[in-house]
Amino acid sequence: MKQTRWTLVLAALLTATLGWAQTDERLEELKQKEIFNYGAPDYSLLRKNSNMAKSKAFGAPEEALPDHWNNAETVYFPPVINQDRGSCGSASSIYYMFGYEMNAYRNANAQLLTNRYPTHYTWLHTNSGVDKDVIANYHGIPNVEVYGGSTYSSLFGSQDTSFPDYGWMQGYDKWFNAMNNRQLRTGSLPMSLETEEGRQIAKRWLYNHNGDQSYHSGGLLGIGVASGITQGTIKSTPANDAIGLAGKKYIACWGPKYDHALTIVGYDDRVEFDLDSNGVIGEKDKDEVGAWIIVNSWGNWASAGFIYCPYAWAGPYKRKERRFLHPRFQTGASGLSPAGNPEDSDGLFAPQRNVFRGRCGFRHHRDPAGNKRNHAFLQLCRRRR
Repeated sequence: MKQTRWTLVLAALLTATLGWAQTDERLEELKQKEIFNYGAPDYSLLRKNSNMAKSKAFGAPEEALPDHWNNAETVYFPPVINQDRGSCGSASSIYYMFGYEMNAYRNANAQLLTNRYPTHYTWLHTNSGVDKDVIANYHGIPNVEVYGGSTYSSLFGSQDTSFPDYGWMQGYDKWFNAMNNRQLRTGSLPMSLETEEGRQIAKRWLYNHNGDQSYHSGGLLGIGVASGITQGTIKSTPANDAIGLAGKKYIACWGPKYDHALTIVGYDDRVEFDLDSNGVIGEKDKDEVGAWIIVNSWGNWASAGFIYCPYAWAGPYKRKERRFLHPRFQTGASGLSPAGNPEDSDGLFAPQRNVFRGRCGFRHHRDPAGNKRNHAFLQLCRRRR
């Protein structure tokens, strides 16, 4: 009997030892592949087929711009969304900008759920202190079909951010899907929209990503504004009637408090206004011609979710000392491989059962060898409460 027990114990020890040995070998293999690099990503590796080198510097002279452009009319732009809770930042940054940039790069149709990206995957994490851009750059975003909704998920439990163990995505395949949808970087345009030079820079980005031939269309721009907007109606004039904009809504005045995120999808140099209410429409010396085309995340708001912002009104506050908008951009669709093919990628799979998000974490161990690239491996651990 004793001999049988010792045989069982020895077998168990050998099995455990072999298991840990395999784990160590796997970690070493991943480290050799440089999968766990916690420095800035090597963009040239993430996007080998990029034509970014052909992109011109901001403000560089190019061919003449068209007098109007609207990226929301392309197949790459998703349907207007009605945000849940205070998720305007995620609606602008992820649902509109991230999703559109991915589709414009991949030539993918935004009418398909697999080519749309949810707001609340990042919104929930952001409420825990993780920046949306960090998630989109390094972690990735699952598509709407995988996540189970355009805003809240119908698959992953409580979505209440006041509860620290709110529902989080389950399943390695779903996390892997997110890894294959990442952006390269974000930034701000070098100038605000106050000057003609700043407007030209923004228009070139909207028109063709400032000459970046990696994309099938132009780019989008994110802005922060004051949401208490007073809407006006574009008046009927021969010019406005000819372009079909008479009767559309425009921003007559911003609200008093900076509290909302919107997205610029295009521009129109033809539309004219009477901004000083003197009865004369389209006075160019008073900057009454031209507008930015903006999309909101409040469903059927203004003109089917869109509104025009006169160039002269491109400031987020109603007071005279307003600060002119300084748009931000996002660029570079990427994944674990240039084309986003899971077969060419790798990741760490650490199965756990019934673990609350507040009770698990990762330990990060850097390579003591001090190589040029800091390799790292991760160890899943349970945290006690």
